[in-house]
Amino acid sequence: MRTSTIDSADLDPTGLRQRDDVVRLAADALGGRVFGRRIAVLARGHASDDPAHPLGREVATRLRGLGADVAVYGAVVDAPATGASRSVAARDRDEALREADALVVTAWDHDGSPLSPERAGGLVRGRIVVDVSGALDAAAWRAAGWQHVGAGSH
Repeated sequence: MRTSTIDSADLDPTGLRQRDDVVRLAADALGGRVFGRRIAVLARGHASDDPAHPLGREVATRLRGLGADVAVYGAVVDAPATGASRSVAARDRDEALREADALVVTAWDHDGSPLSPERAGGLVRGRIVVDVSGALDAAAWRAAGWQHVGAGSH
């Protein structure tokens, strides 16, 4: 397993825009107010097993930098901590979701434990999901009363 970290200066401009776009989507969904809000970032997926794939970590770090209380669940937080990442690593998905004002899904393993809008709804404070993984069924989440933005939402 590689243990190196990637400096944001080494990221390509497209990757930087992607991270900025995810943060903007989350902020917009929260009415522009991120400071003091609890945001769960789910980054469990095949690609997130590689610490060189930092989408979840970068998004969490940027949200934290805007003053959000961020809990991250997924393999991406299993990599050695860096000074740049001040996000809390949740032990499990439910811990990350508990009392969250919004949920950001950067990766989700389709073959793993399913994430249902009903189960998540029983844990969160706010029903906002930003799905950039495309793993969630947007129609099902909306039908369950969630504001769904991101992949598959148009």
